[in-house]
Amino acid sequence: MKKIMLMPFLQISSGHHQVADAIKAWMEEAQPEAVFEKVDILSHSYGKAERLVSLVYLKWIHSFPAVYSFLYKKLACRSGKDKNEKRFLIYLMLFIPKMRRLIEEKKPDLIVCTHAFPSLLASRLKHAGQHSIPIVNVYTDYFINQLWGTKSIDHHLVGDQKLKEHLLEMGIDEHRIHVTGIPVHPVMKWTQEKKNRRSNLIVGIMGGSMGAGGIINFIKKLNPSGAIHYKVFCGKNQELFDFVKNKDNPLLFPVGYIQSREEMSRLYDDLDAVISKPGGVTVSECLTKNVPIFIYHKLPGQEEMNFQLLFSRGLVMDMLDWERTNVEEILLSYFASNEKQAVKQQEERNVEEMEKVLQQIIKDIVKVSSP
Repeated sequence: MKKIMLMPFLQISSGHHQVADAIKAWMEEAQPEAVFEKVDILSHSYGKAERLVSLVYLKWIHSFPAVYSFLYKKLACRSGKDKNEKRFLIYLMLFIPKMRRLIEEKKPDLIVCTHAFPSLLASRLKHAGQHSIPIVNVYTDYFINQLWGTKSIDHHLVGDQKLKEHLLEMGIDEHRIHVTGIPVHPVMKWTQEKKNRRSNLIVGIMGGSMGAGGIINFIKKLNPSGAIHYKVFCGKNQELFDFVKNKDNPLLFPVGYIQSREEMSRLYDDLDAVISKPGGVTVSECLTKNVPIFIYHKLPGQEEMNFQLLFSRGLVMDMLDWERTNVEEILLSYFASNEKQAVKQQEERNVEEMEKVLQQIIKDIVKVSSP
C-alpha cells in the first residue's frame, strides 16, 4: 500500500490546498488503494504558530500591499538560471531539520508539493542524499518563483507551454516536465455544448475562498439594470454574505463557502462569465469550464504576476479600472461581440487531452514509487 504525502503550505483555504485535493482525486482513480495525507510543514513543526503566521500574512497583504509586492518580487522573482538560496537561509535553518524528521516519521513513497516552500526543503534534502523519495512539483500559478526546489525533482506539472520553456532554460530535463494546466478536480468536466441561453445572463463574482479582494466596494459600485443576475461567491466571509443578503436585491444572490467540488462544478456550468482575482486555480477552473474571466482586483505577489502573464496571452480581461467605468456596460458589450474571448480560451486549452495526459502521468508517478 503506497503512502503519498501532499504538501501545500499554511492552513489557509487556498489554491495550494485545492490543487492538492485535485491531485489526490486524480491519483485515487489511478491508485485507489493508496493512502494519502496532506501535511503543512509549519503547523506540523510549530503547532499553533501557524495560525499566527496565517493571520499576519493576510493582514500584511491587505494593509501593506506595496511592501509585500516589493519584497515578493525582490526575494522570489529574480530571474536567472542560478538562484541564491542564501536569501532563504534562516528558513532553511528552521525547517530543514523539521522536514527531515517529518520524512522519517511518515515514510512516504511519494511527495507531491503544491507550494514552493516544502518543495525547496524536500528537494534540498534529496539533493544532499538524505532521502531518495520521488518528488513531484505541481505549480499553482502561471509563473514559477525562485523559492521552488528544482534539483532532484522527478516530475514538474506546469500550467502551460511557456512554463515548460522556462524550466527547460533552467536545465530541467524535458521528459520530467508535463504541461497539464493547473490541475483541477476531475469533476470539473468541460462540455462543448453551450448552456441554454436565458433571457438574463448570470455572472459570478469571486474573491477567493476567504472572501478577500475588496468585493464589498465593488458590489457597492454595481448598478444592476436587470440584464445580468450576479452570484456573489462569498467564501468564508460572513460579513460579505450578510452585506449582499441585506441588500435584498433580486439581481444579487450570495453564495456561501462551497466545499463540494461537484456543487462548484454545477455552479460554473450556470455562469456566463466570472469576475474574479487572478488566482491560479480559479483561472484554471474557468478555462476548463470555458467561462470568460474579468479581473477586477489582484493581490500583491503571485496574483500580480499571474495577471501580467494571463492578460498578455489574452486569457483574461482587464476590469481593474472598475471604479471609473460602468461594469455592466463592459459585460454587455463583451457578450454582444460574439464571445471572441471564449473562442480564444478553447484554442489555449484542450481539456479532454489534459485529462488523459494527467491520468497517465499519475499512473507513471505511482509506478516510479513502486519498490
